[in-house]
Amino acid sequence: MLFIALPIPTPISTCSAWRKQLEELLTHEHEANTISKLLAELPKLQETLEAEQKLWAGVPADYPSLPSDGFRPDDAILLGQRKYTEIKVPVLAIFANPHKQDAPPDYDAAGRAAFGRNLLDRTTTAIKAVRAGIPSAHVVVIPNADHFVYVSNEAEVLREISAFVTTLPLTQSTGLSR
Repeated sequence: MLFIALPIPTPISTCSAWRKQLEELLTHEHEANTISKLLAELPKLQETLEAEQKLWAGVPADYPSLPSDGFRPDDAILLGQRKYTEIKVPVLAIFANPHKQDAPPDYDAAGRAAFGRNLLDRTTTAIKAVRAGIPSAHVVVIPNADHFVYVSNEAEVLREISAFVTTLPLTQSTGLSR
């Protein structure tokens, strides 16, 4: 089975402004002003970190990270390259679409709406790319699931995997039986 996971923007990715302020503090630039700004932002920072913690709750500790070059096989598929589409084994691709993912807490209403549209567009594009690039793939779309769909919709994912496995051809070379 091939597992495809899309990179997602996370609440922590919005922390660049706080990082910049901390770097200023370390270099003693605008120290008093920077401290005041950071103290005022602490509730937002706590909210962001709690959202990040909630996002990653239940995700296995060995969840794969990006390769050092930042390019993954699913990137090639999503970018329309033919690379990685000649897959000779059965493929089950499970997508959450639309995602049940909140925009980072510091986004205003327009930002939250844009975030939701962007995530929906990217995921829809990914689904289309997988269907076009790997026509034999069995694609399952689970609406309103988290990005980590196997955590938020565990029972449904297990049902889909079980149903998919029953369609797989068994040969003597595998030594498997149902």
